[in-house]
Amino acid sequence: PETVAELATHRLIHLEEPFREAANWDEWFASAGTSLRNAERGLRINDYALVIQAVMEGQGIALGWRHLVERLVASGLLVPVTDHVMRTGIGFYVIWPK
Repeated sequence: PETVAELATHRLIHLEEPFREAANWDEWFASAGTSLRNAERGLRINDYALVIQAVMEGQGIALGWRHLVERLVASGLLVPVTDHVMRTGIGFYVIWPK
C-alpha cells in the first residue's frame, strides 16, 4: 500500500494478548488522522513473536514495536509501509516483508 487509506484493502494482523493491552489498528488509523476502521478484518495472533513471523512470511501487515523491529527494518527484512509513527511512549511501524 502507498497510502494510509490503502491499508484498509490489505490483510491486517492484530496482536491480541490475554495479559496486556497492545495498540490496535483503530488507534493507529485515528493517530494517522483518518476515520478508517478495519478492526474486524484480518488475522488475530496472541503472541508478538508470532505476529512478526507472520509478517515475515507475507501473511499480512502488522503494527511493529520500534524497539523490537528496528534491527529487522535496518537489515531490510521488514519495511515500514508509511512514514507515520504512532506515539504511545513506544514507537510503532506498520510493516510488511520486502
